[in-house]
Amino acid sequence: MRGHVGATKTNESEQMIPLDERLVVVLLDLREHSAFKQDEDWMFPSDVYVGRKPLSYPGVWWAFREAAKAAVIPHFGTHTLRHMYRSFLSATGTTLDVQKALMRHADIRTTLSYGQEDRTQMQQIQSRISDRVLQ
Repeated sequence: MRGHVGATKTNESEQMIPLDERLVVVLLDLREHSAFKQDEDWMFPSDVYVGRKPLSYPGVWWAFREAAKAAVIPHFGTHTLRHMYRSFLSATGTTLDVQKALMRHADIRTTLSYGQEDRTQMQQIQSRISDRVLQ
C-alpha cells in the first residue's frame, strides 16, 4: 500500500546486507547534503511528506524512467534493477546461496527466476568444453 511502512513479506527481507565502504561514503555524503538528516529521517525521503515518509514507489519509478529516457534505454522499470543485479552477481562468480542471501529471497527458485544468461560467458564455457573434447 502506498505510503505504508510495515512488515516485510519474509524474514529474509528483514536481514541486513553488507555494503561496500565506498557506497557507505556516497550515502553518508548524500545524507549530509539532504534537508532531512536526523536519525529518524529516511535515507530517500519524500519531499511531499517533509521527510516523514520514504519516497513513494511512483516517485522512484518516475525518477528511474526519466534517467532511462535520458540515457536512451528503452523499456526500463525499477524491477529491471533486480534482474541486472542477479546478472552481475552471476557474472562475478557469486555462488547461488550468496546470491539468494544478497537478494534477500526466501526460496532459491525466486533467485533463479531473475537475471539473464551472459552470452559471452556461455561462449567461453562452450569453447573450454570444446577444447577438452577435441584434444
